[in-house]
Amino acid sequence: MKHIKKSVLVVLLTSHVAHASIVVGGTRLVFDGNNDESSINVENKDSKANLVQSWLSVADPQVTNKQAFIITPPLFRLDAGQRTVFGLFALAPPYLQIGSLCTGSILRVFFY
Repeated sequence: MKHIKKSVLVVLLTSHVAHASIVVGGTRLVFDGNNDESSINVENKDSKANLVQSWLSVADPQVTNKQAFIITPPLFRLDAGQRTVFGLFALAPPYLQIGSLCTGSILRVFFY
């Protein structure tokens, strides 16, 4: 019984641990309307290279212009221990006054 309690306690205490290969420099990117670009850092903490894909999705379904921003690079290889920067660019500055247009997402895929 004592071992079962210890085992359950260990599982509960360690279940929140996550190991990520690709680490993004933040969960939010604030785009300054006075500039036409912004950036966010990405780092590969794994011992293997990874393939990273980036894209933008519309946060507000009522926004009709889905082409106000682009993110680059859209797909690239990030070698072990390396860092790079994602660039977010405004294509048409007048659209920045609409409010929150996009949320960014990053997908991690192993590169073999």
